[in-house]
Amino acid sequence: MRVADLYCGIGTITDVATQQGCNVVAAADKDPYALQQYEHMHGLDIPLYGNVSRELDKEGPLSLRSAIQDIDLVVMGTPCHNFSSLNMHSDLRTAESDCLWSIPKVLESKPKMVLVENVTNLLKAQRGKLFQNLQQEIQSKGYVVDYHVENATSYGSCQSRERLFLSVIRDDVVAKCGPLMRTLPESGA
Repeated sequence: MRVADLYCGIGTITDVATQQGCNVVAAADKDPYALQQYEHMHGLDIPLYGNVSRELDKEGPLSLRSAIQDIDLVVMGTPCHNFSSLNMHSDLRTAESDCLWSIPKVLESKPKMVLVENVTNLLKAQRGKLFQNLQQEIQSKGYVVDYHVENATSYGSCQSRERLFLSVIRDDVVAKCGPLMRTLPESGA
């Protein structure tokens, strides 16, 4: 399975993907120090890109857009500071994020599936309108979008931390394979 790790930080998703036998073909993050650490941890075999939104505007055989063309899976841990409950300067009524709007740009490269992780306050931003508009934009690109909230305690963590996950699957993949099936641990498991 070919995977791209966007908003990769130091590469935790890359670690898991390679442990599972996936081929990580691209990684991107705007933080040069994170990319430096990523390169130290993962070597020079994975092409690294900077700011995701800007990189997706570039074209050519070595571009991020080309690297993710018809890829199996793009994982995006988009920055969430505008929506975080810890950000005392953010106003959810007007909160916005350029990073979120990189999702429709990614879809122009026709990945089979995109998995996006963010904070649950994204659902409340602009009184729900931001998320609704994002869903509509994703669907207009020929994708099915589903979302769910998970808590880290359900997976053995002692930290109670809810996160929002969006699964974005290309229409033809859904038609061939059916909707995304997920198995969640039972409460208390």
